Amino acid sequence: DVLMTLSQESFKSDLSMWIAKCYIMTNNPESAWGLYLNTNDPEKELDLLMLIAEEYYKLGGFQFFYAAKAFSSLLKLEESTSFMDGAIGASVGYFRHCTYVKSQRNASENFSEKLAEIVDM
Repeated sequence: DVLMTLSQESFKSDLSMWIAKCYIMTNNPESAWGLYLNTNDPEKELDLLMLIAEEYYKLGGFQFFYAAKAFSSLLKLEESTSFMDGAIGASVGYFRHCTYVKSQRNASENFSEKLAEIVDM
């Protein structure tokens, strides 16, 4: 957060990818996604989406949700079979992880909202 208070726009632009990577690696997906949402530069937007999609796909588990969101957003910007495959794979990965966790914990956690959001993508 301190890095984003820099006054020169060029510094913010160059640091945005590193800040996003820090958010991703410190398990702070909402902040990484917020950084993407607040980006005004279309080129940086695409770069951030690619980073979020690929890194969260690698992390797996509940992070598949953000990978699915990012791949879905990429697909809206540019039709690509790799983006489609990423969106489908991340969606299936998220669903699989949710069912596994629910069966292991016998939990009453409600994953249906995020699953519904993935279906609507």
